[in-house]
Amino acid sequence: MSFSEGRLAIRVERGGAAAAPDLVFHQVEIMRWKPAKNPAPPSPLDTVGLEKLGAGEVWRLYAQTVAGAEIEISCRTIVCDGAEVTGIGRSYRH
Repeated sequence: MSFSEGRLAIRVERGGAAAAPDLVFHQVEIMRWKPAKNPAPPSPLDTVGLEKLGAGEVWRLYAQTVAGAEIEISCRTIVCDGAEVTGIGRSYRH
């Protein structure tokens, strides 16, 4: 995480090996974090949402764990395994 550059990188690992593509969020404008109500071991995600509602709009990523922790990120650019994510729309998975 580099706040001075407005950059946040996420890598999901399972057993020391990458389990998902690396995600890098550039020009992060908002990052909100709400911890779970009670300390708990790592928890699977319950809800994941990604949206960009129009040209020139920011990307918004929302994720919530089964234990209730939430993270929300708004940024200008998302890079997944070296390629910029493009498109307009909304997708939420529960």
